[in-house]
Parts: sequence; C-alpha cells; structure tokens
Amino acid sequence: EKPLLVESGNTVKTFELPDGSTITLNQASTLSYVFDPAENKRKVQLQGDAFFEVARDEAHAFIISTNSLEVEVLGTAFYIDARPDQTEIQVMVQSGLVAVRSEVSETRLKAEEKAVFKKGERELIKQNIEDPNYLALKTNTLVFENTSLEEAVFVLNRHFNASITIENATLKNCEITATYKDKSLEAILNIIEATFQGLQ
Repeated sequence: EKPLLVESGNTVKTFELPDGSTITLNQASTLSYVFDPAENKRKVQLQGDAFFEVARDEAHAFIISTNSLEVEVLGTAFYIDARPDQTEIQVMVQSGLVAVRSEVSETRLKAEEKAVFKKGERELIKQNIEDPNYLALKTNTLVFENTSLEEAVFVLNRHFNASITIENATLKNCEITATYKDKSLEAILNIIEATFQGLQ
C-alpha cells in the first residue's frame, strides 16, 4: 500500500484517513499515513502540529512518529505539537488513553493530561492541561482567561503559524481575558494592540 502524503502549506487541512480517522493538520505541517500489514499497525509520520480523532480499532494500533517521540493509541482524540522550531514537543489528550514514548521513557495520558518532551534535556514529563486552546485547531476559537501575554503570543503563533514577538519585555506578564471566534490573526492583534502598546 502506498503511503498517503498530506502537506498543508499555508492553510489548515481536515481530511479522513482510509481507516475512518479524521485529522486536522495545521499550516506548514506534513503528514504521511500507511497501513503496515506486517506489523498490523496504522502508522503516521508527523512534522508540525495536528489534531487527531482516531477511529477505534482494537486489532490495529495507531502509531504516530515525530522526530523524538512515538505516540500510540487505539482510538482517541488528541493534539500533537511537534513543530521543528520549538524547544518542546507537546501531546495533549481530549479523550481516551494515549501512550507517549521517547528513547528513554514512556508515559500514559488520559483526558485532560499532556506530555511535554523537552528536546534539550531529552526529558519527558506528564502534566495537567491548563491551556484549553489546543482544541482551537478544531473549534477555531481562542479563549484567554487571565492569560499572560507571553502565553497568549505562544498560542497565537502556534495557531496561526506566526512569529509574533513581544518587543517590550515588561508586557510579558500583563494578563489578557478575551474570547476570539473565527477571527483572523490581524483582527486579534489589532484588538490586543489597542489594549497593550509595544507588540510587534
């Protein structure tokens, strides 16, 4: 079976795999999928970030490989942020159970838990999800509640494949509370800039 290759370019792409799983691939991301009959596994290679809704199939595990991590599931919904330019890879689980493996360790995640792999230290840690915006790829809604501007900029860069920086360091800890639904990055930045001066 030939691998299925999807490159998102500068748009978000939602598509269905032959097994019935649905994937929302963020901008500037690439994914390949193949069913491996020898291992009886559904295999995906991911570069970038994507939201997965994996069709449950007890007989065929679904395995996603990124540069440093392997994620294995049977059927679940979760988000992987494996953008090459970031210092961490993050796996955030909405429902079901997910196993995350690095070369040296493994952790299991359930709903509302995330794994963070620090590339420099090659360390894998498990945490509770405190950033509901990992779902934004599916919902196109960003919610900030007393969120530091630094964290909000991280979320905006991830969601829009952007590279916003905060010029004025004193603004990093300023807090923002707002909900943006179906808004463009430009519109959101205009609203934020009106509130805080010094964003670039």
